[in-house]
Amino acid sequence: MPDPFPFSALLIAGFGGFCLNMMNLLEDSKRLPVDRVDKDITYWIFFAFWPILGSGLTFIYIQSGYNVDGILAFTTGLSGPTILQTLMTKSVTPQIGFDKGDTIENEEAEQVGDGDAEEVV
Repeated sequence: MPDPFPFSALLIAGFGGFCLNMMNLLEDSKRLPVDRVDKDITYWIFFAFWPILGSGLTFIYIQSGYNVDGILAFTTGLSGPTILQTLMTKSVTPQIGFDKGDTIENEEAEQVGDGDAEEVV
């Protein structure tokens, strides 16, 4: 019988986000001390945030009707920052559409004058 609330998938996803943190700490420890990332409050906020993000994304997938467990939950938690960055980039980037033959210069020239199109360079 399926789990009514998949705590295990959320824990596995959180563990994936935690593993990402551990990989980042390991890579940082290999750098020279002067080149290491400062472990200030911002660093530790994100250290706690990535596992929560992984679990949150897994929860969203589950609520959307996807069957998420095991390795899929782990990879969702591990790739949470990349998923978030991709979603933010795709949703924030403005899409400017032009008719065939139109260019930005033509659009600006039409907005400048009162019938006389100036050439914009």
